Amino acid sequence: MSTNFDYLIVGAGAAGLFAAVLLHQRGHTVCVLDKKAHASTHSRSIGIHPPSLHLLDEAGLLPAFIQHGRKVTQGRAIVTSVFSDDHHQIIRNRVLHLGSGDGGDMVLVVPQNITERLLEQALPPNTVRWGFHVTGFQQDANSVRVRVQRGQDDTLEFSGRYMLAADGMYSDVRTMAGVTWEGKTYKWPFCMGDFPDTTEFGNQAVIYLTPEGLVESFPLPGGLRRWVINVHPDTVITDDNSADGRWHRAAQAHEPSPDGPEISKTTGAQSSESSKANATSSGGPALSMLINAVHRRTGYQLHPADASVFSSFRAHRFSAGSSVNKRIILLGDAAHVISPIGGQGMNFGWMNIRTLVDIIEKQGNLNDFNRIAAKNARKFGSRAHFNTLVGLPGKHPKILASVTDLLLSAPLRGLFVRRFTMR
Repeated sequence: MSTNFDYLIVGAGAAGLFAAVLLHQRGHTVCVLDKKAHASTHSRSIGIHPPSLHLLDEAGLLPAFIQHGRKVTQGRAIVTSVFSDDHHQIIRNRVLHLGSGDGGDMVLVVPQNITERLLEQALPPNTVRWGFHVTGFQQDANSVRVRVQRGQDDTLEFSGRYMLAADGMYSDVRTMAGVTWEGKTYKWPFCMGDFPDTTEFGNQAVIYLTPEGLVESFPLPGGLRRWVINVHPDTVITDDNSADGRWHRAAQAHEPSPDGPEISKTTGAQSSESSKANATSSGGPALSMLINAVHRRTGYQLHPADASVFSSFRAHRFSAGSSVNKRIILLGDAAHVISPIGGQGMNFGWMNIRTLVDIIEKQGNLNDFNRIAAKNARKFGSRAHFNTLVGLPGKHPKILASVTDLLLSAPLRGLFVRRFTMR
C-alpha cells in the first residue's frame, strides 16, 4: 500500500472528495483519509446551486448528478398569520423564477450522501481509506508526514507535499495545528424531517414566514419533501455536527436503496417540557414538535408514521484564524462554518476549493487563497445570517409581508434571486 502522495486529504465528506476529484483530474496523486468506518448514509446538505453545477460540469460529473437529483426552477415565498392550532391565513403568496432547468441553470437537489458517493466514484479505486484516523503530523519546508491509526494497534505513516484538512467543524487537524477557531452559535435551534410530498408544490422550493417562525420546504428525490422549522431556544439539542451527536431514524423508515435516493442524517432532540424523553427511533418530542409546528404555520398535516427521518441541529457561524498553516490547508467546515439556512455552506466551500486548485496549478501564493476564502466566508456568511434572522419568530405578519414585497419588487427581485442562487 502506497503511503506517499502529492496531497493527503483528511475527511471524505463533500469538501474533501470534491478537492480530491479536482486534484486527481489535474494529474496529482491523492489519498483521502477518514476515521469513519464507511461512507455516510445521511443526506444533510441537499441544494447544489448554479455555480457549483458549473464546477461539476467542468469536471464532467453534471449528467450523473442530474440523474440522481431533482431540478428546482421555481421558489415560492408565503407569509401567514397564525390564529390557532388549526387555523392560519395566507397574507402573501409569491412565486419566483430561479432558472430554466437547462444545463446548470437551476438549483439541483441531491442528498449529500449521494453527492459524496458520486464524487468517490470519480476517483481511482482505494483513493479513500476508511477507518484511518490521523493522530499527528510533522511538516517541514517540502512535505508533511502524518501519523495514522488504523484499528486498535496498527500505526502507519503517510507523507505528502500538502495535507488538506476537510474533517468538519470539529476538525482534529485544525486543533492539532493550533489554529484559532472563533464565532458564535445561533440562539434558535432548528428541527427538520423528510416526509412523502402531499403538497401541490411539485418541484418548487417554498419558504414560509410566520409570526411563530420559519418553515422551509424543499422537494427531494423519491417523492419526498423536507420540512425545516426553528424551535424555542430552550429546546435541548444534540448538535448534528458534534462528535457526541446521536442520529436516529424514524421507526417506519425503510433502509435506503444503494442506488436510490437516500435520506437524512438525524439527531435526537427534546423539548424543554420533556427533557428526559429520548427522541429515539420511535419518534418522540422532536418529531411531534416538527409536525405540530408545520401544521400551525402552514396548514399541512404531517403524520409520524410517514416520517423517513427527523433531525435537530444548531446553526453556527465560525471561522478559523487562517486557512493556511504552512503545508496544512483547511477546507470546508474545518475552515468556515455558516448558517445552513439558504443552503450555501457546501457550495461556497466548493468555490474556495476550486480557487485553491487554480492557485496550486499556477504555483501561486497560498496567502492569496487564505484571503479569498476569508472574503467568501464573510460574503456568504452574511447572506446566511440575514436568512436566519428574517425567519426568527416574533415578527408581525404585516412586517413580514412588507419585507417580502420589498425583496420581490421589480428593482430588487433579480438581485434577490441571484443572491439566493449564489450567481
